[in-house]
Amino acid sequence: RRELSASASPARSAGFASGDFSDVERAAAAKIAQAQADIEAKKKEHLRKRQALLDMGFTERIAMRALVATNYDVPKAAKWIHDHPGLIADDADADSVDPAGFVSPQISPRGPRGGG
Repeated sequence: RRELSASASPARSAGFASGDFSDVERAAAAKIAQAQADIEAKKKEHLRKRQALLDMGFTERIAMRALVATNYDVPKAAKWIHDHPGLIADDADADSVDPAGFVSPQISPRGPRGGG
């Protein structure tokens, strides 16, 4: 077992010279910048795909559900929507959903339970 002297730093014992940290930091910063650029490119791609479905006449709510369900594959998303016709009816009822996602009760002219 090798003991480290009091003057030996953990970084030096790991093989890093004192100037190597700036290289490591630059490499990490470059990786972070690349990851951020990749995220921005993916966002733009997703927005483009969403817009393609919107241009086909689907609502944003349905387009996003289909894209998520099909891993953002536009042709598969369009087919997915056509294979789930209940989505169109559900989307027509979206007016009864408030922005927080709570469903409002459907109240008929006879009252909430259908009685008069």
